[in-house]
Amino acid sequence: MAQRGPVIYPFLFAVFPMLFLWAQNVEEFSLFAGPADFFVPASISVGFTIVALGLGSLILRNARKAGLIVSLFLLAFFSYGHLYELLLDAELFNVPRQRQFLLAWAAVFLVAGLLTLRLRADLRGLTNSLNGTAALLAIISLVNIGAYQLDSGTDLPIDGNTENPAFEGEVSDPSTLPDIYYIIPDAYTSSRNLKEVGYDNSPFTDYLTSKDFFVAFESRPNYSNTASSLASSLNMQHLNYLADLMPKGSTDGSVYAEMIRKNKVMAFLRAQGYQIIHTRGGWMSGKYKDLHLSCEGSSLTSFHADDFSGALISTTALEPVLKFFNVVESRLQATRLCDFSMIVEAKSIEGPKFVFAHLFVPHPPYIFGPNGEQVSASLSTTDYSEADFYINQLIFVNKKLQEVVDALLSGSGNPPIIIIQADHGSAFNPDGHRPEVYRERMGILNAYHFPGGGDELLYPSITPVNTFRFLFNYYFGTNYEPLDDFSYYSNPKEARFEYLDVTSLVSAEQGQAPSK
Repeated sequence: MAQRGPVIYPFLFAVFPMLFLWAQNVEEFSLFAGPADFFVPASISVGFTIVALGLGSLILRNARKAGLIVSLFLLAFFSYGHLYELLLDAELFNVPRQRQFLLAWAAVFLVAGLLTLRLRADLRGLTNSLNGTAALLAIISLVNIGAYQLDSGTDLPIDGNTENPAFEGEVSDPSTLPDIYYIIPDAYTSSRNLKEVGYDNSPFTDYLTSKDFFVAFESRPNYSNTASSLASSLNMQHLNYLADLMPKGSTDGSVYAEMIRKNKVMAFLRAQGYQIIHTRGGWMSGKYKDLHLSCEGSSLTSFHADDFSGALISTTALEPVLKFFNVVESRLQATRLCDFSMIVEAKSIEGPKFVFAHLFVPHPPYIFGPNGEQVSASLSTTDYSEADFYINQLIFVNKKLQEVVDALLSGSGNPPIIIIQADHGSAFNPDGHRPEVYRERMGILNAYHFPGGGDELLYPSITPVNTFRFLFNYYFGTNYEPLDDFSYYSNPKEARFEYLDVTSLVSAEQGQAPSK
């Protein structure tokens, strides 16, 4: 006879979708998300399950039957997006619009619930089986997450820059130090790449030139993805030494995350008396007394598409509901606009400051038209889709960047240093080892406002690895040697630490074959 056991599995099913999603994308969420991103939706899901199971048990006078119905609801709710995307990808037949599909999916759940209510069988054996199954699924996901953390490689040396020791000179007079704004518009491609897809970006670059920016029209990123690019620029070093330290074929991105959180640029500026200000909470370590100007909420309606909450919602039946009431587009837009406003708000903070602002635009999802009007958003952040959507969003980003620059350059006092530098280019061509992929991915907007003659050190093909070397040499008297402006391509889904030298291909129309 089956032993009577507690109804545990609904609570496991309430958190399993989050564990599964985190385990499937553990590298990305380890870089961009924090514990709160997981525990907030998990707590909401568990809280709902407690209330639903309690009410169901009272109404039905049968806890096992109530547990089965609650679990069916959780299954329907959390599997909705997965199934819908699966049908879209299969392309076997015309998939109905989300609204119709949601109604059909709800009907299936209602029928399953009614059939469950009519069950007369003793559910003790089924309850025990579901308890075990749910526990096993949760354990598998936890093991995958734990294995990643144990094998994350964060104990590896993250400093490969030995040719220049950290500056140990006198601390500068704070009253003479310029504010420094490091603005990274994600996936903002070069003027040449934009021209190839039919857009002339000269009105914006002419504006920057009129504001005494040096626009490096031949600039390229040193690395082809956000994490590696910023790990390199913020530490003023190339990353190729990691290829000898990391396992071959590794896709572990935690080393880059650690390098960003412990980067040399901010460490140097802290020692000089700078307040470090950033707009992206998940990027930085909590051990420093840095200021986080937050545009990121913790509720499910304050999500942004590139974090855990947004990815989770895209798998649930909540997404079409939020889209119907315009919550998706309006919340995404509000978060993106807030990022721009936080840069300007930081200006009012007293004392020398370094503002690190990683903007999630013009990178997809496409939520802005050229004048800031709403565009129907997809929660996918990997599909660049039509070039027209990218260009329209970029046009609006240009307008917002102009507003930011005008605000930062207004008023009296020490003129600020402003760097507007993309982390990588666009990706209309899917990842792959082809010259057109390299050229598109390795072209960026890179513009410098170095007042007082600092732009004399700059040149059209400067790459991000030399940005702060030149800045520190000119404004702080350091003696960093310039590094070679090499560009390396890697595919993080295949092997993060296999760096393919594509410099010759992306710096000219013709070049030699790339080498590792």
